Amino acid sequence: MMLLLVLSLCCIIEHSFGYNLETELPVIRRGDAGSYFGFSVASHSFEAFDTKQNQSWLLVGAPKANNTAVPQLANPGVVYKCDFSKDPQCLEVAFDTKGNRNGDQKDNSWFGVSVMSSGHDGYVMACSHRLLHVEGSFFTYPGRCIGAADLEGRFKRDIYDFCETKNQNKANAGGTDTINYKDHMYCQMGLSVSYLKSDRVPLIGAPGVYNYQGEFIYYSRDQKEVARNNSELGYQVVQEATELVSHTLY
Repeated sequence: MMLLLVLSLCCIIEHSFGYNLETELPVIRRGDAGSYFGFSVASHSFEAFDTKQNQSWLLVGAPKANNTAVPQLANPGVVYKCDFSKDPQCLEVAFDTKGNRNGDQKDNSWFGVSVMSSGHDGYVMACSHRLLHVEGSFFTYPGRCIGAADLEGRFKRDIYDFCETKNQNKANAGGTDTINYKDHMYCQMGLSVSYLKSDRVPLIGAPGVYNYQGEFIYYSRDQKEVARNNSELGYQVVQEATELVSHTLY
């Protein structure tokens, strides 16, 4: 009995020390209290524009942070870039420097709820799934993502607003009465985001589509959607989803 107990304890102890984080020289980065700093993270490396040296950043989403570029907004969310040097300061990435306009309500929109990098010198994307769009007394939660291929130089941004555009097209054709929760009214696009390396396109989760059946939004030359009944599809997108989605699409 004693031998069995000793063997059991040895197995438990061995299993407990099977994986450890670095504790001797940790790299610690902190955000403001209540900002949800660290809600999402992605590593990104690139060749610096001026020095031509490789540089690495940790991209950190803080979906409840205040954006210093638009101080009039309340907690719209921010994505920070933190380097791995001894400098503990993290800087805001200027994904969105515009306030509320054209029906957008970016307060508490949770920008940075998801962050993605496609790899070295690759594409970066961040999303806000709680973006609110208001027209009079009518409102939708389309969600939106912003992508960029160069965070250092010209920083040209790409807007991904599939659900917003889809709702607007329906409203233009038949009025807002044609938009409802059984379609893309509460899309919440961007709660998760990944990148299909084989096709070199982003894959964005939209869990609120079709009364929370959910879908993946697949951007390419021809926009495609994938949905499953009662699956809440789109809550999480990871690289392993590539084969599953590709088989569904083709």
